[in-house]
Amino acid sequence: MRKGLSITANALYEILFNKLKSSNKKIGDFIIYTQEDIMKELEISKPTAIKYLKELEDRKYIYQEKIGRGNPNKIYCLKIIEKNPYYILDDNKLLRTENKK
Repeated sequence: MRKGLSITANALYEILFNKLKSSNKKIGDFIIYTQEDIMKELEISKPTAIKYLKELEDRKYIYQEKIGRGNPNKIYCLKIIEKNPYYILDDNKLLRTENKK
């Protein structure tokens, strides 16, 4: 269990992390997992799903890149990315550094 997270936020992070891992994506890649997917998987309401996403984002476990109204956010698992020197989190924005080949 991750320190400082609620049980449900921990469960959500595991779901997101496993989705990233199972899709054979590399570190720094994003996943698309809608609020509706979260609601169905955890059997929770939309406000509750938003609450747990915010908890993960506030504690820097994930970063959500907003794509536009009506579109799902890109979700980056930051506890993975922080081991990658090509990505940094600056002022709550995910940036690529110039060093990436």
